[in-house]
Amino acid sequence: MLKKIIAGLLSGLVLMTGLMGLPSHRTAAAESEEGARPIRISCIGDSITYGQYCTDNNQETQSYPAQLQQLLGDGYQVSNFGVNGSTMLKEGSKPYVKQQSYQDSLKSEPDLVIIMLGTNDANGSNPPKLVDFEEDAMELIETYRNLPTHPEVYIATSATCYVNSIQPGIIRDQVVPMQKAIAEEAGCVLIDIHTATAGIGNLFPDNVHPNRQGYCLMAGVMCAAIIRQETPSDAITELSSVYAEAQEINRAGQGLYSDASWTNFQENLATAKKTFTRLDTLRDAVVTRIAAALRESMDNLTEEEHPDYPEGLVLQYSFNDLENGVVKDAAGRFDGALMGNVTASDGFADGAVTLGGSREDYISLPGEVFSLTDDITISMWVKLEQNPDWTALLIGGNDTSNCFCLAASGTNLGLTYGTKYNGLSGARVSSDPADKIPTGEWAHMVYTQSGAEARLYLNGRQVGVNTEMERNPRELVSGQTVRIGSNHLYNDPSMKGQLEDLSIYNGAMTADEVADLYAAWQDEDNEVVSLQVPAGLTVAPGTDFAALNLPDSIPAETAGGQTVDCPVYWEAEAYNGQAPGAYEIVGRLTLPDGLRNPDGLACIVTVTVEGSQEEVVDTAELEAAIEAAEETLAGQFLPSSLEGVRTALETAKTLLTDQEASQEDVDAAADALYAEIEKAEPYLPGDMDGDGSILINDVMMTCRLLARLNTGVEPDADEMAVGNLDGDTIISIGDVMMICRLLAQNA
Repeated sequence: MLKKIIAGLLSGLVLMTGLMGLPSHRTAAAESEEGARPIRISCIGDSITYGQYCTDNNQETQSYPAQLQQLLGDGYQVSNFGVNGSTMLKEGSKPYVKQQSYQDSLKSEPDLVIIMLGTNDANGSNPPKLVDFEEDAMELIETYRNLPTHPEVYIATSATCYVNSIQPGIIRDQVVPMQKAIAEEAGCVLIDIHTATAGIGNLFPDNVHPNRQGYCLMAGVMCAAIIRQETPSDAITELSSVYAEAQEINRAGQGLYSDASWTNFQENLATAKKTFTRLDTLRDAVVTRIAAALRESMDNLTEEEHPDYPEGLVLQYSFNDLENGVVKDAAGRFDGALMGNVTASDGFADGAVTLGGSREDYISLPGEVFSLTDDITISMWVKLEQNPDWTALLIGGNDTSNCFCLAASGTNLGLTYGTKYNGLSGARVSSDPADKIPTGEWAHMVYTQSGAEARLYLNGRQVGVNTEMERNPRELVSGQTVRIGSNHLYNDPSMKGQLEDLSIYNGAMTADEVADLYAAWQDEDNEVVSLQVPAGLTVAPGTDFAALNLPDSIPAETAGGQTVDCPVYWEAEAYNGQAPGAYEIVGRLTLPDGLRNPDGLACIVTVTVEGSQEEVVDTAELEAAIEAAEETLAGQFLPSSLEGVRTALETAKTLLTDQEASQEDVDAAADALYAEIEKAEPYLPGDMDGDGSILINDVMMTCRLLARLNTGVEPDADEMAVGNLDGDTIISIGDVMMICRLLAQNA
């Protein structure tokens, strides 16, 4: 009833303002100071408004509000008040109205407010609270309308979600219909971003947030809604899509295409941009022709048959010249930017940088560097502190459709270079696992590609080859995002360690040239020729690892006759002092700067555990089963289906502390517990008949249950679990009303 009353009041208010003549944002701005100030637009929303996953995380230029500002021009002032993770729901996981940005937006004196909230309301614990979504949205709309500037309020639907922890079905079937209903009921212009972003999953790197091109498309649709003051048509959505794609081509630069085709493309791109600010005077048929002309000019772009590529060196970062977060290119073309925790340090031969190892710690290269290459050589010296699989060395691309990844190691692979083209996994070249980049010492990595022939080199020798590499870096990512040390496309480990001398050449070096390049950096006197590894040990059962007293450093003999102490980290995971047998314990050496281990001399100590002892029972699987059972008991399952879990859990916990329990007993208890967990039956709150949906029959069954309760017949545990939606200890009329709300919500 409360929602109906509120809805009635709002409908009356909308009708009154309609009769009185609701001023447009243009009129409001003009009346304020006769056009002396720009029209103020405040963008309200979550991380998609804020600009999460913009290329290079550059929200200031690539978020949709920033690109909307670029389209609208100086007559407008667009402000971004997006908050990552925020919800429309006032009782959601992160209510927007409880954030500082909300308070800031209220002080922004807007003429127009664009609200795009709802994506996070479909996530985690929020969906059951969606019954309050419309009421909370109406209250937010009225709060903005009642500001001193009395701004117009536009409602944008949530962007399409392409499978993630956020549930696409809830967004599509519940959130978006509510957003549309709210816009109609409140008399707001609707901007259907959900439809505009359908079918373009390649522009959503993490399946939730758009990339730069996706945000550009959204900005075009938003711009059209503002200029026309109505829901954008299909023609405008198509123009926005083509324009966003064209902007990505534009960033690649003129050098890739013939002058004639590039000039034609530029003219059509300029016309399309002007179109956005003239949409109030143009019919959709004209908009369609402009979009088609831009598309045709894109299709007609022809690459130069013989581009004027520079010979030899294209880029070189020696890291001797760092100033204000900028690394100078010795070739004078493409300076880079140091982002996050990237600091100057001493290399083994010259200047270097140290990367901190987080996703935010990287070096940003201008993507245009690859526009000056055909065949290519990439050379770098690295010293890694750690090397988990897929540690990022050099990554290129705006999204996962077209990209390359150079990693220090891959899954069951060594040094690896892989590509994706048009959304499909492309060719890859990699070395054997033994040839991954070592840790604790300087190593020289080179990638070359001549036509379809790609090669990898490590410390002057070839370690991988693929003669079917279809695309080179220029064709994949020219003009796009390129990073050293951090993978912005996948959640891969970032580089933690040092980098010295990154060089990119136009042309593929031969094997002899790579060997000469490596040798030019070498001083043979600093090569390790032997290690003074401790002798093997024999210990009694039960000896723990610390009691082995392995040394903290190992003397290394160099070709120049020096003896140098090298710190060593012993890998304790390989040792089990409780079980008799021989164990090879590997020590990971950290070589001082300038020292190299080209032959890969290993530091290994053999430890023999003597004798025999009673069986050591491994309880890890049983402990995991107990944890899973406890999570099941705390979850949303029918109580009657959990009796077996409780019984098996009690048995398992008893065995866990039983000193006489055998490995067979423990394993059997774990299997039995997992079997009972499989029998647990999940339920949907309010689904009284168990058919997986909320229908009128569930309301009737709850009413019957309430009637039985009035005659003294108590509900069983399953009925109580499914029907008690308000969380008290009884089935009441409040539960019937909540099921009715769920039914209305799903209608």
